[in-house]
Amino acid sequence: MPPPRNGSLGRGLGDLLGGVPETIGVAGAPPPSVEPVAERAEQVPVTVAGKPFWTPARCLMAFSAGLVLVLGGAAIGTWAASRMEQSPPLASPVIVVTNTVTLPPEPPQPKSVVDRADLDSLKGIGILAQREKGESVRVMFEAPVFSSRVVLDPDQRPVLQQLGKVLAKHAGEWEVRIVGHTDSVPMRGSGLYRDNKELGLARAMEVMRVLCREANVPASMMVAATAGDENSPFAGNDPEASRKNRTVTLVIRLSP
Repeated sequence: MPPPRNGSLGRGLGDLLGGVPETIGVAGAPPPSVEPVAERAEQVPVTVAGKPFWTPARCLMAFSAGLVLVLGGAAIGTWAASRMEQSPPLASPVIVVTNTVTLPPEPPQPKSVVDRADLDSLKGIGILAQREKGESVRVMFEAPVFSSRVVLDPDQRPVLQQLGKVLAKHAGEWEVRIVGHTDSVPMRGSGLYRDNKELGLARAMEVMRVLCREANVPASMMVAATAGDENSPFAGNDPEASRKNRTVTLVIRLSP
């Protein structure tokens, strides 16, 4: 049998023996030269493993640092909680509103009806105050206010002055309508007044002037009107009724 070729059995044994030359497996060959161990050791590179990072000393230092952080955080939290308990509670937030609109005060609400107390006090001088339907009061004179057409009876001037004081007291509260009246006798001729309505209006305006000038009643609270010979305050056609109807009546309402 021929000897095995160099590189087959010899290579396998050389690999197994870790560096033995391939010629060791050839029969009759001279023994291989063996290099000293010391020289091979110098030629084979030696790799030294790196030192591990987490050594026991470093683990102890990390544990100590973590323990310090935990204990320090707990101490700070306890201190903050005690400060919050000692601190006074926060006041409620104050809301400041700017650009506010100031509304005018509401006007006082007037009474539902006219108070007749002051008017009833004039009953002793010949003035009667009667409640009409609704909220108005009608003021009448027991004696004639005019002696003739628009000539004021001298005895009625002080009566009108007393009445004016009561009206001026309620200026801005009352609204006064002065209504002129006449008897039922028609006007004759081409006089100053064409009919009883014009005569009644002239009488109402005369009373209005007296109240303004002699009793300081504001003209803004009065208005002149006429009824002529209609709706006379005193019924009848006798001379006494005709005489009393030379007068005016006042209708007093609350100002709107």
